Amino acid sequence: MSEILDFVQSYWFETGSLFMQFAILATLIWIGRKALRAIQTAQEEADARRSVSFSEAIRGQGGSSEELPATWPEQAAARPRRPPVWRRMARWLQTPAGN
Repeated sequence: MSEILDFVQSYWFETGSLFMQFAILATLIWIGRKALRAIQTAQEEADARRSVSFSEAIRGQGGSSEELPATWPEQAAARPRRPPVWRRMARWLQTPAGN
């Protein structure tokens, strides 16, 4: 037992470095597993969303509550259309500065 303690006392920096390397390795494995689990969950959610066809979502016959309402085409047609931001900026730049 004293041989191990003598070794640790003689090579304390190397022993601490080895311990830190194992700690970093364990942390990287933990983060990697967590990231892979998040990616898998996102892919499963995307597959579930893809399984409901767009036409069913428009008609409101799909299964999830995140779908479009049945009257969305009428609501979209009733909404006033605005020109793109770059076009509005170009019009603003073209107006005379004396107004």
